[in-house]
Amino acid sequence: MLRRPLNHPHLTSPAHARSTRAHDGNAARFHGVKQGLVCRNNEGLLLLSRTESSSAPVELVNLAVIARDRVGPWQALAREHDVTVRFEGPVNAFGFAVKTAPEQVIDNYVDNALGVSPAGSRIIVRVVDGPQVTVIVLDEGPGLSIDDCGRAFDRFWRATSDNRGSGLGLTIVSRLMFASGGSARLEPRAPRGLKAIALFPGTK
Repeated sequence: MLRRPLNHPHLTSPAHARSTRAHDGNAARFHGVKQGLVCRNNEGLLLLSRTESSSAPVELVNLAVIARDRVGPWQALAREHDVTVRFEGPVNAFGFAVKTAPEQVIDNYVDNALGVSPAGSRIIVRVVDGPQVTVIVLDEGPGLSIDDCGRAFDRFWRATSDNRGSGLGLTIVSRLMFASGGSARLEPRAPRGLKAIALFPGTK
């Protein structure tokens, strides 16, 4: 039986090879982002148990830089779903947070947003400097009712359409923000979508 040339490892077309490398690269980025989120959530669970029994130290961090850095890895994953993720905000915005809290908050917010975002939509990670530094993740998904926005941070609560995860992501966000001296909340957007907000103590 004849060997099909394009199946031979040394006779693969350059275009096919580039496509394969691109697919492998996207798969690696997808795995890296999701694995990072799992690791951060595990760290968050440990910190969650600590913050429920004692206060964790806070540190001064540049929330604008952290948010911009977190957008990069999510962009590659979002492209797989035909969704755009972009950063809006100043070059610097300094605030206080417990260690790894900003990264975990942003990752959880963006992960939730990406899970409900339709193809062709966009997710915006916005930082607003001020006496409190506000980190906002805006999506164009189906959103939540005002009542559900209030319940979303309850432990093990999940939207009826959400079959992913353990229902602890937003609980971790809430506790990390509390430990940082800040707060977290969700708000419906008009005409559709959700606004996920985290308020960190600022320096102004």
